[in-house]
Amino acid sequence: MKFLPSWRHPWSALVFASWILAVHSVFVRRKPSPPGTSSPLRTPIGSRKPFTAQIATAPLVANPGCYATSVILALRPLTEAGWIAADSSVICDCKSGASGAGKDPHRDLHFVEVDENFKVYGLFAHRHTPEILEHTGLSENQVVFSTHLLPLARGILSTIYVNLAEPQITADIEALYRKFYAGRPMVRIWPAGTLPELQHVAHTNFCDIGFALDKPGRRLVIVSCLDNLGKGAAGQAVQNFNHMLGIEEQTALQ
Repeated sequence: MKFLPSWRHPWSALVFASWILAVHSVFVRRKPSPPGTSSPLRTPIGSRKPFTAQIATAPLVANPGCYATSVILALRPLTEAGWIAADSSVICDCKSGASGAGKDPHRDLHFVEVDENFKVYGLFAHRHTPEILEHTGLSENQVVFSTHLLPLARGILSTIYVNLAEPQITADIEALYRKFYAGRPMVRIWPAGTLPELQHVAHTNFCDIGFALDKPGRRLVIVSCLDNLGKGAAGQAVQNFNHMLGIEEQTALQ
């Protein structure tokens, strides 16, 4: 692994943005490529499980967005198993603390605007939408991704509503998730019927995933929690860096 001198280029932020996402209509409308970067390159998204082999040898790894991490980790076992009903809507109802909006000062992030308030933003235009679509394999018309601002400093809780292609039982769903994330200590699967909370992941690099299933076994609700400043940002960057160095991914994170 080596550092790339191109990171110091004045266009580096835009170049990086054009690298990490595939060509997608949402991305193209919102993120025009800078000069000389008309063809985005393929760079592994560092969510660890889906791209283990690529991360280990890549000179550049894209750290996933915080919302995208919570949604992709919750949905990827189901999409890879083919358990989501075809053409059904997948509703990703996500909520974040104010730090998830970035460090730049904005009026709507002032204390008096956020305290004792709760609002939705970025409907059908959120910058993490292309990541979610590409790395779950779901279509743009299939996913409803809503983001909300919580009156707290940090944390993301995503509640995801899915219709299953075939009836399932809770034991099989839990087994699917545990098998998919076996050997991945930074993802914790909760026992069937128990749900994680923000307080369980605050100031950590964990993503906690729980679920509930209706009695017919066709409607599944997944709850995914993480700290947007840890697993959703700096902690996940350290985790990916550890893997690029060939050391245990949880080094300095537990």
